[in-house]
Amino acid sequence: MRSSSRWIFRSTPSLTCPLVSEAQPVVGTAPVILSYSSVVRFACEVVALLGVFLMSDEVELLKRVYDEFNARAMDSVLAAMHEDVTWANGMEGGYVHGRDGVRSYWTRQWAMIDPHVEPVEFRHDPEGKIVVEVHQVVRDLNGNVLADKMVSHVFQIENGLVKCFDIRGS
Repeated sequence: MRSSSRWIFRSTPSLTCPLVSEAQPVVGTAPVILSYSSVVRFACEVVALLGVFLMSDEVELLKRVYDEFNARAMDSVLAAMHEDVTWANGMEGGYVHGRDGVRSYWTRQWAMIDPHVEPVEFRHDPEGKIVVEVHQVVRDLNGNVLADKMVSHVFQIENGLVKCFDIRGS
């Protein structure tokens, strides 16, 4: 019967997960010897998988928010926001604050234009915020296209609610 394996580290620690080059363990008689970089790579893969699971709830929340926004289900979208949300005002500039501020902003916006945003990609940025690449089509109230472009939306989710929303590349 074989004795339990132990981790033995060789080489120096690497601080950049994606660039670790030594992925294969060196197998001896006993114990199994793994380089430090192999252990770091394994740890990075585990963290990445955990991030996917954690982000999936946030992605589902945001997909629902986009669907409801496009359907103009304002109360449903507002319910997905933190009471003190900070929301980028893409039409007039600056930010609006709180659910009532967002409600007022959207009421003004939807009286003038008909925006539609379709999420294309979700990812985390280095600060842990969720960046959503969206295809944005803005029409006037007669259906004429005013804008058709890709835009980055940035969300901070806190306790399952949107705490902050910003726009990049508008």
